[in-house]
Amino acid sequence: MQFIPGNDQIWVARLTPEDPIYQYDNEPEAQAKADELQAADPTGRLYRVSQLEAEAPTEETPVETPTEEIPE
Repeated sequence: MQFIPGNDQIWVARLTPEDPIYQYDNEPEAQAKADELQAADPTGRLYRVSQLEAEAPTEETPVETPTEEIPE
């Protein structure tokens, strides 16, 4: 996330750890979900679609390392 002086907009993927992050393979499906969420949000919050960059693994998003089974 980046702070830009003079810009009062902040975009977040989720507000709490319990909020889901929706991921889609194509933009039309993602935009349809954003429109659905925005229409159902009584706070007037705005929703937008963005492309995710590959992120480094963290404790919350561990990378599974494949293990090789050695026959006995």
